[in-house]
Amino acid sequence: MCTKAINDHINSIESNLINDGRIGCFYKYVNKKLNGSNGIAPLKDCNFKLVSSDVDKATLLNNYFSSVFTKDNGVIDNARLPTKVHTTMPSVFFTPELVLKFIKQLKRKGSAGPDHLPAEFYKETGCTISFPLTLIFNIRFVRIFAGVPLGRGVKRHWRLSTTAMFWRFRWLRS
Repeated sequence: MCTKAINDHINSIESNLINDGRIGCFYKYVNKKLNGSNGIAPLKDCNFKLVSSDVDKATLLNNYFSSVFTKDNGVIDNARLPTKVHTTMPSVFFTPELVLKFIKQLKRKGSAGPDHLPAEFYKETGCTISFPLTLIFNIRFVRIFAGVPLGRGVKRHWRLSTTAMFWRFRWLRS
């Protein structure tokens, strides 16, 4: 009875996949079935013995990688470090038009971001939410670079790190 229910469910998923007609979803499903989710396949150790337990495979891989990479001696060669540059970042101000422009460039079928909202939500509500998003972006951006804590540990992390900003040129030209 359970086996029949499982098989019916799988048949339903596969029928929906075929009827949907999206080739990318089909290939994703097939590759998932072919590769499985068993993680790393069994490995052979130096004695050509098959290793299958997760702990043994992790030990085997760790030993191999530690043998081929440079070991850290704890000494930092200051001559190889980049020189410190004390510059200020230019002001950045977001506008509703700029936010809406990038919302329109989202792919409708794109996956959800950290907010768990799909791209389609932003595309459908772009005209309505571009202004509130602009306020949020401007407030958050100013706070981050003014050193105002945004949450537990953020300010300390930014203060102790060497940070380099890389801008996309089309943003600067907009």
